Amino acid sequence: QGTSSSDMKNWLFLNATADPSELGLGESSKITFKLQSYDGSDVSNYTGPIDIQLDLTQTLGELNKDVASLGEEVIYTAKQPGDGSVTATFETASYTINFDLDPRTPTEIKVTNSTLDLKIYDEVAAGATLTPADAGNLTYTSSNSSVAIVENGKIKALKEGKAIITVSFAGNDQYRSAVNKTINVTVTLRDAKWTYNL
Repeated sequence: QGTSSSDMKNWLFLNATADPSELGLGESSKITFKLQSYDGSDVSNYTGPIDIQLDLTQTLGELNKDVASLGEEVIYTAKQPGDGSVTATFETASYTINFDLDPRTPTEIKVTNSTLDLKIYDEVAAGATLTPADAGNLTYTSSNSSVAIVENGKIKALKEGKAIITVSFAGNDQYRSAVNKTINVTVTLRDAKWTYNL
């Protein structure tokens, strides 16, 4: 008999979002599977009445459930390094979401003050720490090294103006890189009665 072209206008397919898709061991990602439709030109979320139970399988980790409904949050936790995945299957349809599982320990930079107002010749501790503390050394980069620089963990105010100090950690064999943090530095002149003793 064949199928008329009008029946082929709407394709339904599985899709998913995961946050995050890069995981360290022991870290978790929230996954939501959804049904989307394609009408020949646009993809949109399918909102029709449909009750689908998805069978879930995974590699290199563990899931908080084996079966989920569309739109239901699923938690995947990384257990081994490598390329992990979670697959949702319904009858003949399936969708796999992949994860980069990094065995290195995650790191985080904390900054005491993200905004500093200094006077010329001030020297203050940068106030940035890396967790875990023994992961390595932080790197400081100034957007305007004539205004402010970092030496020996201290921000030195050199002349009037503004500078952004970027604090970074590149990572190594044991530790992952950290998300950069910034310190906005504004340097102003001292009042006239202040003298600097060299």
